[in-house]
Amino acid sequence: MQTVLDKKPRKILNEYDDWDLVRSFCNGDNECYTELVRRHYELVVNMSYRFFLDMQIARDNAQEVFLKVFHEIGNIKPGKQPFVHWLCRVTSNNCRSIYRKRNSEIRSIERGKVDFWHEEKCNNWLESNLDNETDESIRLVNEALKKICKDDRMILILTYIAELKTREIAKIEGIPEYTVRRKIKRAEKKLHKLVTQIALEKCRE
Repeated sequence: MQTVLDKKPRKILNEYDDWDLVRSFCNGDNECYTELVRRHYELVVNMSYRFFLDMQIARDNAQEVFLKVFHEIGNIKPGKQPFVHWLCRVTSNNCRSIYRKRNSEIRSIERGKVDFWHEEKCNNWLESNLDNETDESIRLVNEALKKICKDDRMILILTYIAELKTREIAKIEGIPEYTVRRKIKRAEKKLHKLVTQIALEKCRE
């Protein structure tokens, strides 16, 4: 059985669609799996890091996620949804699984409608300072996110890190769109309130 990749010259793999790579990998082309990992590894680590705020756990989670991809990819059928949506679902589920196993207070981070969550600033900080927090605003967000439940944390990650639309998150989470919108607003409201409280407490110290 030929795939799209078989019919075209073997050029740079990143020219091809994710689902084309999946089809070719299922037909025995391991280079296509390697390209999928190369293409999406950063996103999986990024989501995991923001959920756990621990780079080692984030990398371990990414390894587990892509191991599951390797073993389960043959059981999924390419559809209208982008491959990355399926990958986000696997990542989300694995984060929650590790959370339950560790049964401890887990930290998370980053981006949303809080003023200091702007993408450029956060990306620069992540690149230069993943393991050594020096920005006080980031510290405040970290402390606030510790107090948010894992489900609200993941909703924010899928919204602002994976940059998925409401209907896409609804499919990944298996809940109605209106529930997703409500969860996002609730999580943002909690975050704003907690950040304000923590900031005020620090001012009194």
